[in-house]
Amino acid sequence: AIIQKLVTVLRSMFQLRQWFAIALLLTLTILPLCCIATPIVLSDYNTDDKDQVFSIGRLGQGVEWSESSWGRITGACIAANRLSGRVVCETLQHSTGRLSFIHEGTTPHSNGVDCTFYSIRSSSLNGLVIHGGNEQAHEAAVLRMLRLCTDMHSQQPCMHLVASAISASRDSELCGGKPLWGLRGHQISAAHHPSMFRTLEDLEKFVQELALFGTNQIEVAHIAVDQQGRLPTEGFASVSEVLQRNGQDLSFWWPSTVSQSMGTEHMESFFSQLHTLHALFFPGGDGGTLDLPTIQKTAKAARKFFPETEIWVSGQTIGEDELRALLHQLSTDAQWKALVKGIVYGPHNSVPLTRFEEFLGKHPALPVRQYPDICHTVTAQYALGNWAPVWMLTHGRQPVNPSPKLMQDIISLRSNGSSPTIGVGAYSEGNNDDANKFMWSLAGADSTIDVRNSVEQYTKIFFGSLRGHAAANLLYSFEKAWDGSVAKNAPLVRRNFASALALFQKSSESGCWRSAMLLRRAAYDLFQLRREEIETTIEHTAKEILRRTVMESISIAESDRLVKNAMRAAGLWKEASQDPELRTLHDVVDSCTLVINSTIGMEVIFSQDVSGGMDQFLDSLTDSCFIEQQAPHWLDMPLADRR
Repeated sequence: AIIQKLVTVLRSMFQLRQWFAIALLLTLTILPLCCIATPIVLSDYNTDDKDQVFSIGRLGQGVEWSESSWGRITGACIAANRLSGRVVCETLQHSTGRLSFIHEGTTPHSNGVDCTFYSIRSSSLNGLVIHGGNEQAHEAAVLRMLRLCTDMHSQQPCMHLVASAISASRDSELCGGKPLWGLRGHQISAAHHPSMFRTLEDLEKFVQELALFGTNQIEVAHIAVDQQGRLPTEGFASVSEVLQRNGQDLSFWWPSTVSQSMGTEHMESFFSQLHTLHALFFPGGDGGTLDLPTIQKTAKAARKFFPETEIWVSGQTIGEDELRALLHQLSTDAQWKALVKGIVYGPHNSVPLTRFEEFLGKHPALPVRQYPDICHTVTAQYALGNWAPVWMLTHGRQPVNPSPKLMQDIISLRSNGSSPTIGVGAYSEGNNDDANKFMWSLAGADSTIDVRNSVEQYTKIFFGSLRGHAAANLLYSFEKAWDGSVAKNAPLVRRNFASALALFQKSSESGCWRSAMLLRRAAYDLFQLRREEIETTIEHTAKEILRRTVMESISIAESDRLVKNAMRAAGLWKEASQDPELRTLHDVVDSCTLVINSTIGMEVIFSQDVSGGMDQFLDSLTDSCFIEQQAPHWLDMPLADRR
């Protein structure tokens, strides 16, 4: 199908400007080749040579890892090897490699560098020593080293890369600050598949990649029972097994209606088949209601098999007075106090987080979990404030939306101490917010890492060090291109397309669906920019004709003729998409869609809009459609009424 699309595109190339034709020719020649399933073959390193491989043991080296930490480290190591295309690390039950852990606190340096959580130093035995006060600090240091080593464009051994980074640092050690939050989680949508992804293998890859950036919880959301009141138990059990193996806490977004539809017997059968369960989140609004008997019944069924299951609730889509009453009830009513671990602050809360915390001042025992919406652009918790109508009309709520500056602002404000929370379990509807997920996890895992650094690590790991800087700039440029008028940002939109094109042409298998997603966004933007230019010209022509129909000296017959001319002129907006450049850009969007569907699936990226915006892709951008539709009515009016 991709080859057939390519042939169609190439036939139209001769009509385009030369630079555009050459660029698209290069893109679409490589497009069918990218992501064709060729397994990554790890380089044949001798894993007994500690100079080559970063070796870490569950026991020994001065630390004994818990099951969850070890699962995350093992998963992150697997991701690092896969993304590097070679063996950079290994995990063993016992290891005597050139790495040791010392349980002791660290102190800030006099130059202001935050080393209060962990430090990584070279040892006199040509090895590495990690200083940290607890297991979480040691885990963060290990993940830091794995991120340093994950680079498809480097052939340097991992231990050498870390040692080089230490040597290049100001104080000959790598320092890490305390996490902003202990909880760093993300939702996966079960709207189409229990695992969000089409295969458990793809889910596990994604979870391991998130672990590399400090994620420690996955929440399965948007679950629904079938007509028999059952959930896809086998699928969710498999998801729980993947998460348990990779050290991730499992939470379910669980509306009361799910329990009410299932019944106690089905619920107990469901929970009995899970491999792990950490929490159930009952939304109060935005998809659910807080029904105490239902929540009690569900908690009892879950705790029969997982006694430590936490219950979280939210107070969304309710007014300030109702919210105060809810918080008071949760903190004082004996039944609620015995049941609920904490409250969730998310979309549709009626007050800012700082005021929310003020309400809780009288109830300090009630922890707060943040639930930020990082995937939507309009009718959202963080709607884009200066988004041009062209983008709003054609992209909808769930476009590919890397937003580093916006995410940095939100993270900074939500972690400045004014509103203390236990952490973040971010709201999501798919993988259109892929970059945002990794930004939130890494920025939350280390207070010394800002979003800019998170973006650079994200792009280096998924696109390689040779293209990481360009990819990072593209993510920032995408966000900037949506800030303000289309005309002002037109040069930026065109540059974004050229940058995304270059990135896609050189993508590896591991980064291909991500680069296809970015190229699709860039081509989509450029298509709408060019279409708005064409349709605006058509609109101006039709309006100019209409102005002449109401001139004082004109006859009714001449006015009729001009109205008909205006109607025909306005109707040309429907043919704008036949412009050669637009046809080719449309084909690029279609071809990227095919690549995405041949890898992870459009429904994985856009769970709410599987078409990825194509339902509104050709909607009118100007008044031309209105003029065309209304002109016949104007012909029935007297000349005076037309005026």
